[in-house]
Amino acid sequence: MKSNRIILSFLLLTAGCGHVSVDQIDYQAENACLKEQLAQAQATIEQKDRQIANLQALPDGVSSQITKVDQIALGRYCRLADDNNDLRAERLIVYLQLYDNAGDLVKVAGSVAVELWDLNLKGDNRIGYWQLAPEQFEGRWDGGFLAGHYRIELPMKGIEPAGERLTLKCVYTESLTGQSWETQKVIKSLSSEIADNDK
Repeated sequence: MKSNRIILSFLLLTAGCGHVSVDQIDYQAENACLKEQLAQAQATIEQKDRQIANLQALPDGVSSQITKVDQIALGRYCRLADDNNDLRAERLIVYLQLYDNAGDLVKVAGSVAVELWDLNLKGDNRIGYWQLAPEQFEGRWDGGFLAGHYRIELPMKGIEPAGERLTLKCVYTESLTGQSWETQKVIKSLSSEIADNDK
């Protein structure tokens, strides 16, 4: 019986249910984990169904001519902005780039979710979350000379990072297909930039 409980513990761990000790395992925990996995699988299926429905609704030959996103990236100048010189960030500036399968920068309709994480904090360390609908995201395009990105400015009111390094995460969802891409990068907090300037 004990060996069966150890095997069950291993299966739950490898399934992504987090750390579960042998003594804590019961059928209720197992059932909750399986329900979570089922919900994630169902969400994936629904997303694929929307992609198929949208593409099938297009006239013959049109789908192959539409610009589609193949990958996304965050630009090197993503940063916090201190507008008042009070050592507090008023804005988070995000530069998001979309690429097609040829590696060219493209402008494609979609929605965006942005998250800011301070991994130095214990517990819930997501300190910021913003969403932009397609009509909001479209107006952020900057396609001028030597530019080809979406410039997104987000308010930082009430958000005061504690760590010197923050993790910026961005999820872009293409309007036509419903497909999503995710990318992230580490940016400096204001306290880190001040320390660097003092060196």
